[in-house]
Amino acid sequence: MDKKTTMQVIERLPEFELRDVAVDDGETVWTRQPNHKAVVQKGTAESLAYVSTKYKLVQFAEVLKPIADGIEEFNAHVRQFKGVCVMDVFPEMNEFSDGDTKYGITAINSVDKSTSIVIKFNVEVNGEPVIFPKKLAGFVKPHTGKSFRLTQDYITVITKVKDAWHNIVQHFPEIEIKDEDTVEMVSENFKLNKDHKEYVRTKMTIEQPLNVWEVVELRLQEISERNYKSDVHKSKALERLGNEIFNYALVAGV
Repeated sequence: MDKKTTMQVIERLPEFELRDVAVDDGETVWTRQPNHKAVVQKGTAESLAYVSTKYKLVQFAEVLKPIADGIEEFNAHVRQFKGVCVMDVFPEMNEFSDGDTKYGITAINSVDKSTSIVIKFNVEVNGEPVIFPKKLAGFVKPHTGKSFRLTQDYITVITKVKDAWHNIVQHFPEIEIKDEDTVEMVSENFKLNKDHKEYVRTKMTIEQPLNVWEVVELRLQEISERNYKSDVHKSKALERLGNEIFNYALVAGV
């Protein structure tokens, strides 16, 4: 989606409110709980989480709109499931591209206590945004209610992301999986299912061995073809893949 469409989607995202909580005595008496509130989508009665009275409820739009406002031109995808919302943004800026490789920002907010407000970087691989581990490039904010602005700090961190990704793309294809120890290490790191593990082993014995980058593509294909409960759940799978990639890079000394 372009900027105009993205802003319209953000405006239509659901809003939430805090409501009082009461507990019954098993019969007829209800007692209000003064130290807790229920997070409820406006217009519904379903509680998404129970929080303390100190909890600051931050609406999805409060996080996403300032980020979208701060970028001139971009392509984006907004995914929302119940109390979680994820936005992937790929700015049309030189700092966010490297040839055919596109880098972007993933913003995550929840109203159900599943995560703080998180800004991470991603890289587009085969059309999917693979999210970088927070320890490599990312910002976390508690629910303080302060608006987010795209700053030069994000651009600075992009350089770090590019360098790390360059090394991975360059060296992963050089690591062939041609012995059982490597099969086990790759399978464990990338959480390969039984069929994929056997596929990697078969390639090693009767055909040209796979390399580690081909395993990354195998995992990405698995994620792309799987039917997830929502796009938010798929985003979490892509985030796990990002962590798997960088964890293996550390183990392999890439």
